[in-house]
Amino acid sequence: MKPTSTDFNRLVNIIKPQVDALSSSLDELRSELDKMRLELETSRTNYSALDIEYKSAVRELNTRTTLMYAFIVTTVIFLATTLYLALRRRKAGP
Repeated sequence: MKPTSTDFNRLVNIIKPQVDALSSSLDELRSELDKMRLELETSRTNYSALDIEYKSAVRELNTRTTLMYAFIVTTVIFLATTLYLALRRRKAGP
């Protein structure tokens, strides 16, 4: 039996809503994908800003640590010098 135009129209009427539903789902998925891409780009930008801030804080901390060690060494040298001069003055007498 050869398909007729009525059979063809019936099949079109059955398939058309499914195609429309799939097309709508595809549009929703594309929209969701665009949102996710935007979110990803925003997250990357935020990460980059935080990374820059972190590296700046680490550099500042390294500078403070270096200055702290320099201050400690200088203090030890001044204390040793003061102790040496005080002992030398004591041995030399008044």
